[in-house]
Amino acid sequence: MFRSLLDRLFGPAQPICVSDLMQFGTDALWFEQMYSGVALLGATGSGKTSFIELLMRAIIEHNSKPGILWCCAKSDEAERAAKIARRAGRSDDFVRFSAEGSYSLDLFGYLQQNLKQTPDGIARFCDRMAGLAVANQGSGDDKTWATQSVLMNTHALNLFAAAGEPPNPQSLFDVIVSVPKDASSAAGEAFLKHSTCGQLIVEAQLRYKAGLLSTAERTAFERAVSYFLTYLPTTGDRFLGSVMATAVTGLSPFLQPPFAQLFAGPTTISPDVLFDGAIVALDFPSVHGPNAFVAQAAFVQLVQMMLLRSPMGQRRPVVILRDECQWLVSPDWDEKVQTIARSHGIITISACQGHAPLIVQFGGDESARVRTQAFLGNHMTHFVFAPGSDIETRDHYVNLFGQSKQLMLSGGQQPNPSPSMMDRLLGCDFVPTVGWSQNMLPLVPPEKFGDLKRGGRDHDYCIEAYLFQAGRRFSNGHPFMRIEFEQDLTS
Repeated sequence: MFRSLLDRLFGPAQPICVSDLMQFGTDALWFEQMYSGVALLGATGSGKTSFIELLMRAIIEHNSKPGILWCCAKSDEAERAAKIARRAGRSDDFVRFSAEGSYSLDLFGYLQQNLKQTPDGIARFCDRMAGLAVANQGSGDDKTWATQSVLMNTHALNLFAAAGEPPNPQSLFDVIVSVPKDASSAAGEAFLKHSTCGQLIVEAQLRYKAGLLSTAERTAFERAVSYFLTYLPTTGDRFLGSVMATAVTGLSPFLQPPFAQLFAGPTTISPDVLFDGAIVALDFPSVHGPNAFVAQAAFVQLVQMMLLRSPMGQRRPVVILRDECQWLVSPDWDEKVQTIARSHGIITISACQGHAPLIVQFGGDESARVRTQAFLGNHMTHFVFAPGSDIETRDHYVNLFGQSKQLMLSGGQQPNPSPSMMDRLLGCDFVPTVGWSQNMLPLVPPEKFGDLKRGGRDHDYCIEAYLFQAGRRFSNGHPFMRIEFEQDLTS
């Protein structure tokens, strides 16, 4: 634990919590810089979790008392979040939304009533959830079926609007799986009388004939009826089956326990509590399976949609911490959110093990590699811990940190072509040669990432990382610096 005075004076900078956020030697990380996004990358056991606790403690203690959404990937993470809130004197602000708790949220009701989403908006939300569900199950997706599933969900939700019935994931699922499969079924009286989809059409038609629908609702209802009774039955079993499967994929996580109960209402926890400075821990760890990550992602996107409706200045900032973020990211959506995060008071902190898991989650191909770099590039502040065997991450930052011209010397010896008598007496049969050249070499060589301390007894409970901020020059003259901190063994 003890380090020499020289080590403290000339070693890597150590973070100290100050009134604004954190200080690293003579350099600081200010709260306002967080709006541009913070990425934390490091292999398992690299000290990333310890730094998250240090960073979150500084944020929770900040005088703005921001609202915080803490997505818990590990089973003990919610308890650690509660301890940090308690230490900061904010226990009254802490809320634990878990499968074992008493809180629930009417998912579609919040989308419709609080976020004022149209059927098309809700359908696109379901499509993003479907994309996450498919990725978390290790299978690919098809843009054709995704587009068609959004269309199917939109028309189904327009039927609910015309019938005057509030939808939920289960009722929308029931309508989708009961659509007519062929022309004869669509024309039959049994479909209208006995299927969920048919009965909803009949209810909506009664309100249509009674003049209870607005002009927009009438048009949407007519198009929905034409879609379900005329278009779909002629598409064929394979096409229809693929569209239906894709459409219900985004709903399936909310139809299975425990999430069927948590997201079916009534609403006893709302994303709006973050406006009041709540610290909400989404305690759906990985032990709950892939559905847990979809449930977390759904709540995160509700919060993001809520924040985008009100500009910063009308309320306090909101911090969204996503550990193991590769399971929670919808790349296209998150890119749009981060683009305008500053003006809406959104602070995004994304933590993962490195580039490799993100690339796999985004599809595993060259396009996924580009999307990974774009996603991480939307975070202007990076903390890079020991990457382990993730060469993709290591090489990315070696290149990002840049190169410099360095003088390389070389030497050797060659036979003495004209030795003097003294050379012969002394046996100097060779003469030395010296050469030099300038080469472009990395400012931080790859092996330096392998040297980063990872905490624990082997490293005197000290953890090191590289801090990078695009467009900045630290006191060392570079946009990056090596930092270190001691593990908090009392947490």
